[in-house]
Amino acid sequence: MVFSRRRDEATGYRPTPLSIPQKGQYWAYVIESENDRCYVLVEDVPFVINSADSGFSHDGGKPCILISLSDGSMEELNLDIPLWQGDDNVMYCKVKKGEYAARFSRPAYYQLCGYVEHDSARGTYMVTVNNSSYPWPLPINHKWRFQC
Repeated sequence: MVFSRRRDEATGYRPTPLSIPQKGQYWAYVIESENDRCYVLVEDVPFVINSADSGFSHDGGKPCILISLSDGSMEELNLDIPLWQGDDNVMYCKVKKGEYAARFSRPAYYQLCGYVEHDSARGTYMVTVNNSSYPWPLPINHKWRFQC
């Protein structure tokens, strides 16, 4: 059986990757139960960020934002690679050493908003961690008003 899951549909499982496809292809996962095996094609990105919390980097112990991913792993949010906004104001970033895209779940997005500050000198919003600031991907004159 093969099912297609749209990115806006809720899931009650943690998918297990079948294989790593080439960029631009769909992502395939398998859901196994006692008597059945179902294959799922994911049309958006292979990872969802479930949470974004304060933490310390593994190299040097500097304050950072730790993100937990849908595969059960946890890593430091790499703000050197810009965040971007997709359809319906969904926020995305790169994970797994910049190899793959991930989208923020709504709870993780609101947790990330706790690190956003307005830079009145630049007229923009910035993500601030450990005295470093990184641009938030929404321009100040965007029709969507910044809300966290």
